[in-house]
Amino acid sequence: DISTLVVNNNSVWIHVRFGARTFLFTGDTVKKTKPMGYEMPEEMIEVYADTIGGQVDVLKYLHHGYKRDGAADVMMSLSPRYIVLSTHLATGEEAIRQKYPENDVKFVNCGPRTHIFACDGEQLTLTTENESKKGT
Repeated sequence: DISTLVVNNNSVWIHVRFGARTFLFTGDTVKKTKPMGYEMPEEMIEVYADTIGGQVDVLKYLHHGYKRDGAADVMMSLSPRYIVLSTHLATGEEAIRQKYPENDVKFVNCGPRTHIFACDGEQLTLTTENESKKGT
């Protein structure tokens, strides 16, 4: 019997550092896969802590941001300025607001609008456009 630590089980995490700003785009890491066991986001954070650096400006929340992820503590441990949820039906914001009512993190919900982050290495700005303006 061989013990295996599963880190990044069919999931992609992308970390980008541009000047003083950091971005972390997480994948769907909270899945039970036989025979590899249950992968937790804490393992990814622990293994890549030196790379991630403990804080990110823009964080794409695990999976689609559903409350059932139970990842609020791990996501908030990175002290994000913005949390991106990849569906307009996500309940992740509700779960985080209940657990961290004093935190002023801004949520960006990828629903019916286009959201554009612009960064020059120092300044980080967010522009939100109506879907109807897309492509004009």
